[in-house]
Amino acid sequence: MLFRSITLSGIGTGSFVGATGTTTVDGTTGGITLNGGTYNSDGAMTFSGAVTLGADTTVTSSADAVEFSSTVNSDGTARSLTITNTTATTTMGGVIGGTASLSALTLNGTGLVTLTSIGDGDTDGVTGATAIAGDTGGITLNGGTYKTAGTQDYTGAVSLGADTTFTTSDDAVTFNSTIAGLTSTRTLTIAAGSGALTFDGAVGTNIGAIDITCGTAAVNASVTTVAGANVEITNSDTLTIAAAGDFNIGGTFTQNGAGAVSTAGDITTSSDNISFATGVTLTGNVALSSGGSGGDITFSSTLTGAFNLTLTAGTGSITLTGAITS
Repeated sequence: MLFRSITLSGIGTGSFVGATGTTTVDGTTGGITLNGGTYNSDGAMTFSGAVTLGADTTVTSSADAVEFSSTVNSDGTARSLTITNTTATTTMGGVIGGTASLSALTLNGTGLVTLTSIGDGDTDGVTGATAIAGDTGGITLNGGTYKTAGTQDYTGAVSLGADTTFTTSDDAVTFNSTIAGLTSTRTLTIAAGSGALTFDGAVGTNIGAIDITCGTAAVNASVTTVAGANVEITNSDTLTIAAAGDFNIGGTFTQNGAGAVSTAGDITTSSDNISFATGVTLTGNVALSSGGSGGDITFSSTLTGAFNLTLTAGTGSITLTGAITS
């Protein structure tokens, strides 16, 4: 049955399952308002239509899929949304907080978690912490905008279904697993201001240009881009590249900003430039190669560290501007 608008006050309680079969709420014409805080089911839950949260809301399914087919917004007072799905998929089919921000967003999924976007170019979709977990099934991000005023944490392999930008208001962005383009090449932009960035998994398959602005950055696994795709990191605090954090870049590698660099990882480009604007400290043996047919290697500040440094520029030039110490 279609209704002009639907208002719900809850399904079940925190410990009591309110529905054991499929729950479908269809408000495609007038929308859906969730005024109660708890929606607890053993079966599939589908909310069709734009959803407005009238209270801090928890949705739990212990046996089947959860789907919000359209947008999710607060009612004017920022509300939190927590979805816990222990066995199946979680799908957010519309923009979250695109017109009225949520206060916090937590998606705890074992199966695939799919999002469309959080916020838009002008609106922070979430004013507090955002935590997305797709422990087994991974996380698919089909929309290009993930904009919050709080931290963003992604647990599980992330697949980008569009050129994607992650934006915070000087808050941390953390990827605990891999990042890849879903079916074709996707660009990756992270605009965290002075917030920290952490890559704990490889950034690789079908990844195009990478543009990062952050405070501290920790690259703990390899980064690879397709041919012609540049990497630019503007770090206001220390950029730390682990020994496992090798860069294999199809374009240029550029580090700028005021923050220093601490590295044990190798960098290889396809005959494209490698440059560091600030002081570099070696924390392990490092090899930098700009290929055999051109591509300069430039250190614009100091270079220190009691480790081996191998520089290969082919027909390109190598420039060391600052003091070199061990």
